[in-house]
Amino acid sequence: MKHLLLIVPPIIACLCFFLLRRKNEKNLSAIIWIVYIVLFLSAIYFFFYRVVNVINDTPVYDFTAFYLWGKTAAKGLDFYLPANLQIVFNSLELPPADYKIFTEEIVNVGFLYPPPTILYFAPLGFLSYKAAVICWAVLNVFFAFGSIYLIYDLFFRKDKLNGLILVSILFIFLKPVLDTVSFLQTNFIVLFYLLLVRKYLDKRIAGVFVALAMFTKPYMAILVLLFIIKRKWGTVIYFLASAVIIVGITLLFFGLAPFQRMIWTNIF
Repeated sequence: MKHLLLIVPPIIACLCFFLLRRKNEKNLSAIIWIVYIVLFLSAIYFFFYRVVNVINDTPVYDFTAFYLWGKTAAKGLDFYLPANLQIVFNSLELPPADYKIFTEEIVNVGFLYPPPTILYFAPLGFLSYKAAVICWAVLNVFFAFGSIYLIYDLFFRKDKLNGLILVSILFIFLKPVLDTVSFLQTNFIVLFYLLLVRKYLDKRIAGVFVALAMFTKPYMAILVLLFIIKRKWGTVIYFLASAVIIVGITLLFFGLAPFQRMIWTNIF
């Protein structure tokens, strides 16, 4: 029932959008706009309510893993080594919770991403847990609203305010969006890069955003095939150059050990 209720605002929003787009409902336009704006303001309130709620009551997954990895990296330790994660985990002041499964799936396993991804999490390691949650949540909000704007810009710009309100309402009430907010995942970040790739599809800079997306979610590397198939070698070169620069920055801060550990773990 709870999930079904999430469908109602988007349905009403779509109805308002199409009625206003037809421009022949002049007698009802004022009422439609009132309903539309109330829905929009409700959506914004609902979104920030979720954000504040997750800051005040942060679930174990996924942020705690990000924080643990970041804290380990900030201490200059190899974040792929479970032994290092165990040492750091035991020193953390975390909210009361059952960390048994978390210990088995995260602490005793090691970092789950390519080494450059740690650049997202390492800054969190210099903060207290609460401060890190707030900063990460604010970052997520920026990427979420950046994604909303890009969706509007790419597909609904001609509808102006009508289009922006529709995109905002549909975006906020999507269950994957609500889950991303609730677990403070990295989906908004990768979505933002993906939309930038779409926006600059015919420009070489798209390769930069593919590289950033790949080091956020490794499976995004498949996007390179699109540019190879289309023989957009300039974009591929930008991708490779960006990847090399990001790897170089990671090497500068964390050395060669994480790369060696990742290769050794995955191959042997």
